Amino acid sequence: MWLGWLATSGWLAPDSRPGERVTEGAVGAYIADLQPMPAPASLANRVRRLYTAMRLFEPDRDWGWLAQLKARLRRAEKATKSKPEALTSPGQLYKLGLDLSDPKMTEDHYNQAQRYKALQCLARPLEALRRQDGGGQDEG
Repeated sequence: MWLGWLATSGWLAPDSRPGERVTEGAVGAYIADLQPMPAPASLANRVRRLYTAMRLFEPDRDWGWLAQLKARLRRAEKATKSKPEALTSPGQLYKLGLDLSDPKMTEDHYNQAQRYKALQCLARPLEALRRQDGGGQDEG
């Protein structure tokens, strides 16, 4: 994405080394062009990837300014990530899934599509718990 942006915006010097292309001015222009992005996480992730790549391509170069920018964007991203208090907990979703998957209720009040939604309500919190417990990897 970085190289594509450099090429389309006129910042690409084809004969330059990767680290020579990553300047404060170029990165500032890149961020300005990306600023309308709907999610601050997207912007933070692009700068994080650029920083990681530059540390691999030119590890001896001082990338402190880019690290500071990455950290500032990460803080801004976290500040915008507020979970609403109305967010349903995995336990509540699981209970709802059990309630909705009751065969008596399903036969009397719900069609097949609603039963499928009930199964999804059961699966989502279990998937979240699996991820919290280490990705569901088998031990032993």
